[in-house]
Amino acid sequence: MIEKIIQKVIQVMPIILIVMMAMMDRENTLFVATFLVLLFVYSGVLIARVLEAKNKWYEENKDLADLGEDKTISTMGDMTNKLSENHSEK
Repeated sequence: MIEKIIQKVIQVMPIILIVMMAMMDRENTLFVATFLVLLFVYSGVLIARVLEAKNKWYEENKDLADLGEDKTISTMGDMTNKLSENHSEK
């Protein structure tokens, strides 16, 4: 339940930040501080999601890591053939 609420807030956070920025009273220190905290927290969440996706991709494709060191691959066609061989072995 709470997880779904957090996901929904993260989805609409860009709209919230744009509205806050458009209506921001720059003289009100509390409003500016709240905006900056929300902006930094949202940026941190985005960075964490990107890093998590990167790690997940590397875990799912461990067998592709050695393709860069394979000297038999000289063209994109060779790479495609090698990938299809690896895929058909699974």
